[in-house]
Amino acid sequence: MTVIVATAYIEEAQRFERLLAMDAGRLLENKPTADVLADYGTDVLEEAYVKMLPPEKQRGFGRFGHYAVRPPIPMRRLRWKRTG
Repeated sequence: MTVIVATAYIEEAQRFERLLAMDAGRLLENKPTADVLADYGTDVLEEAYVKMLPPEKQRGFGRFGHYAVRPPIPMRRLRWKRTG
């Protein structure tokens, strides 16, 4: 049986047997996750993913290997609704 799981959480993706990694609609890798980790010389999928990216996108990662995430809407402009 084959089950396809799409996730944006790289920690979740690391536990699956096979990985299809994509960036901007482009397929970067399609192979067993263990092979991806071995090919990129790491045991952390996030590090392997950064190495898969083109150089201009690799530069977007900070000192700790994470993107500087900005909310799409400034927090002060969000209108929160109380429920319940």
